[in-house]
Amino acid sequence: MTTMYVDGCSFRENAVGKSGVGIVLLQGQQQDTFSFQLGAQSSQYAEIAAVLVALQTAVDRSVQTFVICTDSNYARLSFLCHLAHWKQNGFLTSNRKPVKHKELFMACDHLVTSHDLQIYWKKVTGHSRVPGPEKICNDLADSLAKSGAVDGSQWSFDPSWLVKVQSTQPNVEVTAVTRAQAVAEEADNTVSVQPMLSDPVLSASSAAA
Repeated sequence: MTTMYVDGCSFRENAVGKSGVGIVLLQGQQQDTFSFQLGAQSSQYAEIAAVLVALQTAVDRSVQTFVICTDSNYARLSFLCHLAHWKQNGFLTSNRKPVKHKELFMACDHLVTSHDLQIYWKKVTGHSRVPGPEKICNDLADSLAKSGAVDGSQWSFDPSWLVKVQSTQPNVEVTAVTRAQAVAEEADNTVSVQPMLSDPVLSASSAAA
């Protein structure tokens, strides 16, 4: 299954705020890398922007089902646990305050629903000391984000993406998928998690049928 390791970073260099995105795309035997600079943004903004870039990359390459690996609980749990509620509340939190970076979440949601994407989320350990392919790819995404913040291609949010979202107002269903459920789905010829992913529980988010 196509897999993308995503990372975002933010730091100050010579009193100048910088942030970046790093993506490692694994598709079959092919590996591609991407790095972008975002300007002066927060680390949370960069983490969600990294997911948005990953979704845009998937759409550009006609990839509909894939795994996003991230060491950011903020990014992963925002999509799995909070996005559906935010949409129902008009992108307001439970305290009736605007969701931070809601334009990024809205753009991500539009891509998922309009292209019927099936995304499996996998939590990886940041700066892990355990050797292996997962550490290599996640460390590479981290390195790409840092180098991208300095000299990567410029990436910025396009407000026109929000016009598309507001005009369609799609619905989204967020579910958790265990490995056992994925195996059962495979028996019914539906999308499932490949056994190469050793995480005991993978979570998935997808567009509503």
